[in-house]
Amino acid sequence: MFNTKLITLLIFGLLLLVGGFGVNCAPEEAEMGFDEFQDFNLEQLRTLQVKLTYVGIQEEPIPTVAFTSSFNTVDMEKFRPFRRSGFHYGNDDLPNIWTFTCSPEELKGMIDAVGEIEAVRQGEVIGEFLSFMMYNTTSEGDKAFEAILDAETSKLLLSKIRAALDTGNTGGIETLDGLAQILSLSD
Repeated sequence: MFNTKLITLLIFGLLLLVGGFGVNCAPEEAEMGFDEFQDFNLEQLRTLQVKLTYVGIQEEPIPTVAFTSSFNTVDMEKFRPFRRSGFHYGNDDLPNIWTFTCSPEELKGMIDAVGEIEAVRQGEVIGEFLSFMMYNTTSEGDKAFEAILDAETSKLLLSKIRAALDTGNTGGIETLDGLAQILSLSD
């Protein structure tokens, strides 16, 4: 008789193998520079979506965190065409996505705050730990930006996102704190 944990691990493994690897099939013009996201006005930020995906080695599922403005809803499928080849995004395909909403002003503050991190601003790959991806629909079509960070830079990223949220956004703060704890990035 199979043990429940073994069955869970087998199902998790199959999900990771089937749908998780990145295959960037988005047109090149769909990828924007960070500065273009920084230039969005508050109206344009109403449709911005952001996700944080653990892309490192793991034995158990780690929830992806996704957020958008209170004028929008998160649609994880929008991010799929922008996955970088060679990285594993299997956590995005699992049913345990943690979401929250925030104001366009909070999103603007978040973009400005994380823009202080050079690796984020440059869209660099400096590790295989956490993917930070932004997606928005613009008059020119769907646009995305991604940086893939190491653990140390991910900790800084999460703290900057958290600090950009209003103190009353307890859902967002608790979600980010929960992810930091799972990733062993909390103090």
